Amino acid sequence: MTPPLASSTPPPQPEASAAQKPKKKKRRKRKNKFEDEDYEESRGIVKKLMQRYAKKEKSEEENVTNAMMRDGKIIHPTKYVKQIERGIRGQWSRLCALPETPEGLTQCRYICALCQLPACIGDMNDLFGPYFIETDPSLPTPTFLFPPGVAPDTSRPQKIDIFLHDQCALWSHELFFYGGKFPKLTEKLYEYWSQKCHFCHKKGASIEFDSTKMAHYPCLSDKNYEFNPEFFTISPPMVKDYPMLPI
Repeated sequence: MTPPLASSTPPPQPEASAAQKPKKKKRRKRKNKFEDEDYEESRGIVKKLMQRYAKKEKSEEENVTNAMMRDGKIIHPTKYVKQIERGIRGQWSRLCALPETPEGLTQCRYICALCQLPACIGDMNDLFGPYFIETDPSLPTPTFLFPPGVAPDTSRPQKIDIFLHDQCALWSHELFFYGGKFPKLTEKLYEYWSQKCHFCHKKGASIEFDSTKMAHYPCLSDKNYEFNPEFFTISPPMVKDYPMLPI
């Protein structure tokens, strides 16, 4: 008996299903709002740095070697201008740098360490500070700096913070401000604290007038003394000449 011959026709293939589901599209991940803000902020910082430090194309103004007059204005040499700009940036960075708070700090009252007045009272402006100093146990430290119930430590140096009005600091005798700091501030403060005002007789007189007298800025202002910031002079109040009345 012979076996049946194999069929030459291929077996029928299963028909493609008409209801076959299409492939899902990958969902695009949306960027986080905070990531976009950080990116834009970083991009802005990089742009500013590039504008400041990137090499610029040379121009006639940037290659000035000697000072000259142009349209009634003085054009300074390029090296001089760059030195001034570098100094301004360095000074600004020092002014913006916040001082580190020392350990074991005793906080004082929010008043001026010279005139003993708070901020924005009368003609006085805001207080500047804090400026950190270390007390000298061998010298008397004024008690008006400390809050009620707190006394200065006379046995060891004490770290305290003080504040100053801009007018009081500006017109104080031999007090200078450089690089965001007052050089020899502690030494000068103890000198002022040992002097009494000619008018109110309180400590902290730092402004010299009439050659030998010392006073506070608010006291001089109340007595109508004139402060000339252009020539940095203090003038006594003007005496008005009133006309003589007929008898």
